[in-house]
Amino acid sequence: MSDLTKTIDEKNDVMLQKAQNQMNEWREEIDELGAKLEDLSGEAQAEYEKQLAKLKLHWQQVESKFSTWQQADDTRRGAAYADWHDTAVSYNEAFMQTAGQMKKFVPLGWLQGFTDKRTQDSAGWAEGFGTRPAGSEGFAEGLGQKGKNSKGWAEGYDKASQS
Repeated sequence: MSDLTKTIDEKNDVMLQKAQNQMNEWREEIDELGAKLEDLSGEAQAEYEKQLAKLKLHWQQVESKFSTWQQADDTRRGAAYADWHDTAVSYNEAFMQTAGQMKKFVPLGWLQGFTDKRTQDSAGWAEGFGTRPAGSEGFAEGLGQKGKNSKGWAEGYDKASQS
């Protein structure tokens, strides 16, 4: 095995592990959402169950694409990763839409924790897999990376609190 092949395999292993960790978090979220079904009754339970079923269909696609990526050989690995990534992004969007629908049925504070975490993590999550917007400094952008004349993340807060 050449050094280049070894490096590529190591990078793939790291990306697979990151993806597996993210998927473990998502699986826990789905399980927690499912547990909330017991707290509902009647029409609310039926609608919540319908929304959760839609989300689980998206989840199955993510798992399937991940399995394909894990089993891909060197010639198909890049395409398999891209398929998984696109499906994972679609799942994340479906989760946010489902959460929006479910807010009608579960306490807002409980569900808000999921959506807040998703909103805060979304850029870092995508950048952690090699997809970065032009000009981005990476995951830590805003967590120590600042512009030449910037005071840091609190700059906007400071200005707003003085007015």
